[in-house]
Amino acid sequence: MLDLRIIIFNPKYRVDANLSNALAEMHKYKDGILRREDDKKVVEETYILAPEAGEQSSILFEEKYHKRYGMGAFVFKPGAAMAEFKEMILDRLIDG
Repeated sequence: MLDLRIIIFNPKYRVDANLSNALAEMHKYKDGILRREDDKKVVEETYILAPEAGEQSSILFEEKYHKRYGMGAFVFKPGAAMAEFKEMILDRLIDG
């Protein structure tokens, strides 16, 4: 049986105060998508793509939060460098 590693990125262009609610929605993906054969969770990580990190939600953008919970947020703004996001993608592709 193929062991899938799924990472979900979902753009949530919301204001700072609503990002924690958006993350709660993402938690449903992480816990609710199951493999049909054995009900094993297949989503390893879920991330919000947001235009900026605000004061209320800043912890969601921290690498230690991402590593601890397998979820969080990345700044994803057209025209921005997005270095942290690119680094995370490369790490996942190389480390598997």
